[in-house]
Amino acid sequence: YLSWLGTLCGSLLLLLGDVFPVRLPFVRPDTLFVCLLEVELAFMVFAWPWFLPSLAEPGAPARQCAPRLFREAGLLLVASLPPAIMAANVSNVGVAEFLGSQALVAALAGFAAVLFSVGRERRWPVGSWYVLLAFGLSAFLPFLSLVSSTIAVADLTWLSRVSPFWAAGNGEVAWPAAIFGGLAAALLVAGAFTRPGMDAPARTG
Repeated sequence: YLSWLGTLCGSLLLLLGDVFPVRLPFVRPDTLFVCLLEVELAFMVFAWPWFLPSLAEPGAPARQCAPRLFREAGLLLVASLPPAIMAANVSNVGVAEFLGSQALVAALAGFAAVLFSVGRERRWPVGSWYVLLAFGLSAFLPFLSLVSSTIAVADLTWLSRVSPFWAAGNGEVAWPAAIFGGLAAALLVAGAFTRPGMDAPARTG
C-alpha cells in the first residue's frame, strides 16, 4: 500500500511541482488525470506482479488464492480514489470516463492476480514470459502500428488498441478493459477445470 500510494502521490507532486529543469509539455490541467492513469497502469502491469508471491497464501489453490489477491487489488483501488478524484476534478473528467479508467486498472490487476494464481498451482513458468508479453502488448504493438501507418504497408492501427497505455492516452479504455477482464475470467475457468496431473513438471534451476 505504501508503494502504491507513494508512487501515485509522488507522481502528482512531481507533475504539479514543476521540479524538472524543463517544462513537460504533456502535463497540463486537462491531461493531469491521464498522466496519473498512466502511472496507475504502469504500476499494475510492471510492479504489482512482484508483490503477488508475498501476498498469496503458501500452498493455496488458485480458487482460494485468487479471491485473496482480488481483495488486495480492490483495497489498492480504494486507496487510490483520493488522488484519482482530485486529478479527475482538475482535468474535468466525467463520471463514465473515470469509472472506465478505473475498470481498466482493475482488469489489469485481476489478470495479473489470476495468471499468478493459476500459474503457481499448475507450475507454469510465467515469470519471464509475463514480462515479455507485457512489454509486447504495451510498447511493441503500438510501435508496429505506427511503423505500418508511416510506410503505408497495411492498416494495423487496431493493434494499438490492445495496449492499455495507448488506450488510456486516447480515451479508449473499454476495449482493453474487456480484453484483460475476459482473459482473467478465462484463465480462472481454465484453472478450475484442469487437473494438476495434466500439467508439465515445474522447471528447476
